[in-house]
Amino acid sequence: MSIKDLIASATRYAIRQGFYGEGWSVEAKLTAIKGEVDEAQRAYDEREAPEEWMHYIHHPGMTSIPEGVGIELADVVLRVFSLAGKLGIDLEEMIRIKQEYNTTRPFLHAKTDPE
Repeated sequence: MSIKDLIASATRYAIRQGFYGEGWSVEAKLTAIKGEVDEAQRAYDEREAPEEWMHYIHHPGMTSIPEGVGIELADVVLRVFSLAGKLGIDLEEMIRIKQEYNTTRPFLHAKTDPE
């Protein structure tokens, strides 16, 4: 799937599930994205093995729930994709433009800490 296809899919899903109902705001969506980043940090801090990026939580009689750093990063991307789709932003093109610009920047973008 292309980035455009993933954005379209994420946007359709978010709309169908009611995440873009009456009263939604860009500010609230950006806050939700930050919340997903916080969840990824928490999952990273709580992982049991250095390379544990995903695991399942099993509940009897229910679908197993995927959790972990990888899953939380996927949530970040899906929220970004659905917001870009809802706003009509061609994120694939924005990524291309940003990557092209970044090739002109100095090593570590002139920072001393690679963060």
